Amino acid sequence: MSQRKKIVFIGGYGRSGSTLLDRVLGHCSESFFSGGEIRHIWREGYGENRLCGCGRPFRECEFWTSVSRRAFGGVDELNVNRLLELKDRVDRWWRIPKLASASPGIRFASDLAGYQDHLRRLYDGIMEESGCEVIIDSTKDPSHGYVLSTMADVELHVVHLVRDSRAVAHSWLRQKYNPGSGTDMNRYSLLKTGLEWDAINTLVGGLKRRATGYAVVHYEDLVADPSTHLARVLDVIGERATLPLDGRVDLEEDHTVAGNPIRFKRGETQLRLDDEWREAMRPASKLAMTSLTLPALARYGFKTSWAS
Repeated sequence: MSQRKKIVFIGGYGRSGSTLLDRVLGHCSESFFSGGEIRHIWREGYGENRLCGCGRPFRECEFWTSVSRRAFGGVDELNVNRLLELKDRVDRWWRIPKLASASPGIRFASDLAGYQDHLRRLYDGIMEESGCEVIIDSTKDPSHGYVLSTMADVELHVVHLVRDSRAVAHSWLRQKYNPGSGTDMNRYSLLKTGLEWDAINTLVGGLKRRATGYAVVHYEDLVADPSTHLARVLDVIGERATLPLDGRVDLEEDHTVAGNPIRFKRGETQLRLDDEWREAMRPASKLAMTSLTLPALARYGFKTSWAS
């Protein structure tokens, strides 16, 4: 029988510091498992055999080999293409109205149950193999959060991580190499980032009514005063842990399946604010992003002057 699972879902828009928060939380307590962006395990792990956070290809990682054996009978027992088709029928942002509906339709409900069964077995395997009681899932995508919110055996806690839209836009414009895939990461236009930053944060906010615990955390506040804001997160999820002193964390090897390249970093790390955008971003780009996201910037408490 499936066990009850406490999952901390870090939601928000990309380049907001979710992988960093995932790993820091994972190293605060031996009962926390830092999983990375678990939604992407089917394609990037089982399908493409990208690097695990430990540095080994997914299919050669002893941890995920053991999890897969517990959950599915082995890493080769999944029909990855069929599973990805099933996931796409239920886990997309435009499916959220159905995920939130009490009557989504017979076909959708059947597809959702099938996909959730795979997630349930995966999370159970992670808990059994790791011995952890809390899984940190920094997937961010709101549709994944809604899928989790409809699982009866999941106790869902949502950390809504928000970063200034202008900092996010600047990060998406920069060229960045991803060791996990061996290629450069995607780059987004200002328009795409602005529209999606606003929409995705709004959708993640909708999970507040569906989660056991929910908190909005600013990336900027988290790195400036990690102890205070990690304590808020721990309070929301009802757990106790050791908080980093002076913003220093010792990042050991873990088994994150996807996320920002910082998941490969080892050793003592000082949490520092990345505010390069303030000096490096062109004034016209600052103005454009401020205009595109002005209401949401104000709603989340950011300064709305484009010259910030």
